[in-house]
Amino acid sequence: MMNLVDIFNNHNGYSTDKWEQYLYIYNLEFANIVNRNKPVDLLEVGVANGGSLELWKKFLPENSNIYGMDINPECKNIEYQEPIKCFIGDARKKEDLESFFPEQKFDIIIDDGSHICPDVIADFENLFPMLKNGGIYIIEDVHASYWKYWKGGFKRKNTTIEYFKNFADAVNCDHVLKNPPAFFNKKEKNLLLELNKHVASVTFYDSVIVVKKFVKEKTSPFRNIVTGEIYPVAEFPFSDEVKMPVKKENNLFSELN
Repeated sequence: MMNLVDIFNNHNGYSTDKWEQYLYIYNLEFANIVNRNKPVDLLEVGVANGGSLELWKKFLPENSNIYGMDINPECKNIEYQEPIKCFIGDARKKEDLESFFPEQKFDIIIDDGSHICPDVIADFENLFPMLKNGGIYIIEDVHASYWKYWKGGFKRKNTTIEYFKNFADAVNCDHVLKNPPAFFNKKEKNLLLELNKHVASVTFYDSVIVVKKFVKEKTSPFRNIVTGEIYPVAEFPFSDEVKMPVKKENNLFSELN
């Protein structure tokens, strides 16, 4: 497998900067993508000097499509080799996304844009529906959530980090709803239910958040099931379905990156 650390250290094209842990995180999170050796579609929000788009071209499987998007019109003047394409627009605006990508879906979306908390949240809410089933959404520079300049602060409401902490509840929403708290309002419930259909996992690293999407929409809660016929300590079942067989069609994880 290509190693992004080596690619970064030997890169001599357009400039890019990454915190060093990002390279190891991407090696880990993209391992299945690279090993499958099939072309993928990647969108990165935040182009700057363009170097990271060149890194993805070197790192991802051959014939992958690499798209960049930035609000700075000067980014349009950067000349790239195919298959890299750059668009000038604002990911916070649905009309820009619909103009550039009317039917496009992506295997990978990376937000390396403004890092301002409201922008990051708006980007996600616009872009996550454009992520393919089984895809991966990555947010860089989440440490900005703790800094005032980017409208952040430790435990401050409506920051990027606090927004995505809610995803832990979303992936466990079926269990939350079995005994919902008194303060659980309809808007919050509907948000968790919607995320529960699509979000397979959320992973927090130093300055990076990774959200993975189910390979298909989740339509019912996962079941508690039991195998084996001998109960030397405690007898089951906990529910009427525990002796039912595992349903292969309920595997929503098999093609996750």
